[in-house]
Amino acid sequence: MISEFLFDFKKRLIEKGLDPMLPVIEPKKEIFEINTVGLFNKSRLQLILSQEETKFLSYFLNQQEKSALWANKGETTFTIDTNKVKTKYWILTPKGKQPYIDVQILIEGRIEETSQKIDNSQLSIYEKAAAKQVEQQMKALLEKIQSANLDPIGFGLHYRARHFSKNDWEEWKKIYPTIKFKVKSKVQISDTGLIE
Repeated sequence: MISEFLFDFKKRLIEKGLDPMLPVIEPKKEIFEINTVGLFNKSRLQLILSQEETKFLSYFLNQQEKSALWANKGETTFTIDTNKVKTKYWILTPKGKQPYIDVQILIEGRIEETSQKIDNSQLSIYEKAAAKQVEQQMKALLEKIQSANLDPIGFGLHYRARHFSKNDWEEWKKIYPTIKFKVKSKVQISDTGLIE
């Protein structure tokens, strides 16, 4: 779940390079379900992310460390109970080359559920499989947000803070629609956490 403070929402409404977002509240009989987020341009709702996409956005924003991450390796599906998720990124604009955003994600946790027995000696195989899936899902989310021309993460604000020219905002508006995302993930599984 992604939470939003009123002061931050107001800032996102007026700040160039940072778009508003709000959690979506759905009534379900006698409870409220808050598992998704709505993304806005400066005036209206443009996109509602799925529950899984919302989780990955909260990973990116470093708002959620404890969660369940589903992955698979061949026929084996498994769930990682995450206890640490850390995301960093850099906007790189090499001269004469395609600009890109380098995203690095570190996830630490333990395997809680599996469809087949996993031995602790094989954890590196499952770490690599999970890391590959995290990279694919994160890249797909970032490209989906980009194609909607939205920026809830604040890439534009980050760019403007590091490029000091009169036209920094105009430059960013030209770069963002075609910028590439290079996502690298490292998953560290401490143990299976399963009872033998």
